[in-house]
Amino acid sequence: MSEFQDLAYKYNQENNYNCAESVLLAGSELYHYEVTPTELHQVGGFGAGMGCGSTCGAITGAVAVLGRLAIQDRAHTTDGFKMLCAGLIKNLKDAYSATDCREIMPKFRSREIGCTPTIAVALEVLDAYLKENGLVSR
Repeated sequence: MSEFQDLAYKYNQENNYNCAESVLLAGSELYHYEVTPTELHQVGGFGAGMGCGSTCGAITGAVAVLGRLAIQDRAHTTDGFKMLCAGLIKNLKDAYSATDCREIMPKFRSREIGCTPTIAVALEVLDAYLKENGLVSR
């Protein structure tokens, strides 16, 4: 398994976090930031496409990590942040061929390991995007 698959499995399967929570926590491990219980609670509602199959929790979790690493004071006062978000969403949509959980889940979810594959893809795309945009150097 890749590093991203390992992290996805660790948080989603071993620790029972949803997709958004798993991506945020894996991001904290990859990029060395702390996640408070409040922050974890704030992304918790984004799992399962906000509970209704809308935007995938792995995608919203990836945007949360991007915000954590890129926003300096406020999102709307951080130069280029809107474009960074749009670029990340484009790359994730290219990887999944969709952005909604209801469309992604049938292609990426596994009976044996749940959304681990979905989360691993989000982490891989996010990591490449962060490197490409000079936000991380790991």
